[in-house]
Amino acid sequence: MRKTSLYYRTQGGAERCTRPCCRGRDDASLEAGDSLALDDVIRAHLVWVLDLTNGKISGPEGAAELLRVNASTLRSKLARLGVPYRRRPRATDPME
Repeated sequence: MRKTSLYYRTQGGAERCTRPCCRGRDDASLEAGDSLALDDVIRAHLVWVLDLTNGKISGPEGAAELLRVNASTLRSKLARLGVPYRRRPRATDPME
C-alpha cells in the first residue's frame, strides 16, 4: 500500500493535515468504523474548519473564505448536515 500524507496550504506554506479523519496517520489506510460516506467526510471537514475559525463563518479568515464558498451556501450546508455553527468566544490570554 502506498504511504500518503495530506497537506493543506497556509499563508506560510503548507502544513500537514490534522483533521479528525487523518488522525495524524502517515498512510491512507482505514480503520474499523471509519466512514467513507460523502456526507460524513464533508461533515468532519466542516467541523475541522469551524474549529480553525472559532466558529466564524463569514468575513476575513472565516470558514467560508477558507473553503472558498459563499457564507449563505456554507450555512445551508451546515444546517443540512446538522452541524452547529455559532461563533465561539476567543480564549482569553492568561497574561492579561
